[in-house]
Amino acid sequence: MKKRAGEFLSLMYARKLVFACFVVILLIVLIAIFAPFLTRHGPYDIDLKNRLAGCTADHLLGTDNQGRDLLTRMFYGTRSALLIAAASIVVGGAIGVFLGMVAGYFGNWADYLIMRFTETLLAVPGIVLSMAVMLVLGQSTWNLVFAIAISTIPTYIRVMRSQVMSVKTADYIASCRIQGGTDWHIMARHVLPNAISPIIVTATMNIGNSILSEATLSFLGLGIPVPQAAWGSMVSEGFAILRSNPRLSIVPGCAILIVVLAFNIFGDGIRDILDPRIKNNI
Repeated sequence: MKKRAGEFLSLMYARKLVFACFVVILLIVLIAIFAPFLTRHGPYDIDLKNRLAGCTADHLLGTDNQGRDLLTRMFYGTRSALLIAAASIVVGGAIGVFLGMVAGYFGNWADYLIMRFTETLLAVPGIVLSMAVMLVLGQSTWNLVFAIAISTIPTYIRVMRSQVMSVKTADYIASCRIQGGTDWHIMARHVLPNAISPIIVTATMNIGNSILSEATLSFLGLGIPVPQAAWGSMVSEGFAILRSNPRLSIVPGCAILIVVLAFNIFGDGIRDILDPRIKNNI
């Protein structure tokens, strides 16, 4: 295990851009974890006397239109973005992996029904599907997680199905059946571990998309409930006064750009490193 981890890190370090994105992601995660200790202001502290104040020693990025410290809101927005993205990846991944494994392993009517369900979800753009779910269920954090998760399910189903259809024909699977192993035991102990690598890559690449979806929904007023800090709602709040105070929208907008780009590049790097055909050329 240590040898594989060392090889993985060395391959990642060999790709400077991927390693730089890894450092950025690590920094973002640390900011999210230690947000309360990085500032002496609270995310909901209102100071109307200092509303729309510029950058000062007390407010490094200034304040918003309610006098709240912008840097503090950025820190807590980081926490919200990562938690929503991670939770949606777990929920969507768990559902998608299970359905994909059932479709690929059993085939027949199960495969038919699950793939028609997948095609139905794919027929609707992800952000539109998430918006519809939020309008039906109402605005809350867990509804937001489910809304983003449901738009990612088809990706996991298709990836897992193709992997399972390849793995289930292996000789060791046939040997397990001969020894009396049940289908669910074989799927859990043998099929899933040997088909999970592409799912890890897919999940890594989907984190950036989930953060972008959360920001979009928050911008439209369908995401994280106010007054909780969220990058998308911060961009929306600053949009009305974009000409006079552009930093209120530009700062969270740049944060979204950097984090999504970092996760996408890192996900591409992970895919290349785990692919033996590409790894040999790194």
